[in-house]
Amino acid sequence: MNGQHKAAHAVICEVIGMVEDGSLAFAEASPEQLCIVSVAYHNLAVAQLKLKAPHLACESSMNARKIARLCLSHSNRWMSVYQYTHEAVTEDLKHEFSLQLKEGAIDDQQLRSIKGLIDTMFDPNPKV
Repeated sequence: MNGQHKAAHAVICEVIGMVEDGSLAFAEASPEQLCIVSVAYHNLAVAQLKLKAPHLACESSMNARKIARLCLSHSNRWMSVYQYTHEAVTEDLKHEFSLQLKEGAIDDQQLRSIKGLIDTMFDPNPKV
């Protein structure tokens, strides 16, 4: 099963890489095309979550949500799924830091600060 997530991650990263470097760019992206990119970022976040990389999944989830807001007429039906994924990603990130606390890699004060930052930076309901 983990091999499938790694393969999916590789393919999605390749597609998003083409979008980001402009080789898969359009003169003017239509709402449908933006929605597809948004879905790709969301799926990347899910794959990264399954691969236990919540720090990367948070970034991908935020990108999915930002792009989805640009094409709400097409992406609105998936916003609740994006929201759920984003909340799962931020909770996994907090859990990862809690494990570091148990291992002694960070102290309790650092953990509280990190969790506060995560809550602020990765707010599932950002003020736009």
